[in-house]
Amino acid sequence: MKKITRLLTVFIIAAGLNISAQAVPMYYTFEGSITTISHDNAGAIANAGFNEGDSVSYTLIVDLDADATETHFGGYVDYDSYTDTSSWDYFYVDYYSGDALQQIDGGFYNTAGPADGSGPMSASESNWGYNTLIGQPGSTLHVNSDDDLLQIKNTGLNLTDWTIGTWVHAGNWALDSEHNQSHLFADVKLTNISLVNNYIAVPEPATIFLFILGLAGLAWRSVKAKIK
Repeated sequence: MKKITRLLTVFIIAAGLNISAQAVPMYYTFEGSITTISHDNAGAIANAGFNEGDSVSYTLIVDLDADATETHFGGYVDYDSYTDTSSWDYFYVDYYSGDALQQIDGGFYNTAGPADGSGPMSASESNWGYNTLIGQPGSTLHVNSDDDLLQIKNTGLNLTDWTIGTWVHAGNWALDSEHNQSHLFADVKLTNISLVNNYIAVPEPATIFLFILGLAGLAWRSVKAKIK
């Protein structure tokens, strides 16, 4: 009976810590090589010094509990387009570092639309990804802007099932001020998942309750042992 009580207490503490660990932003690092250079009319690929077969790396921040957004030129932030549905589970993603192409001469899609987002607008910052909930699983991540979009996807696995060694497909676009485009594809492998630097997790109420319950169980066992 004592062993069962001890195991139950440890389980409660571990469950609390596990819930907390799942609710924090993480770095996802992908490494691989360029498979195809579709075209380089904007010169962004030449500027980066890339050729087919060259190695590339991308590190993104993924927060499965944060809202997916898209910020438009002019400052309007679109949340509504990325509301969870029965088919799609949206989440926040951001570019952190790596070999993503850079726009040339300020890019092309820089016109500010209506402040309320009621008209056509281009994205100055994409921060969204999704898991597919119905049909074949798969996830796609969108980061950076319409002038230098980086897209990473896997059409067979949701991101929640990506592990170290999972291969994904990257597409990277960059534009110049005349709407000329540079476009490449790369096959990259997930090589690291780690906690975002300097992030301090704020436990949810359920997590705090489980943790305190576990500690209380340990304290009670200690008191009982001393009484005996």
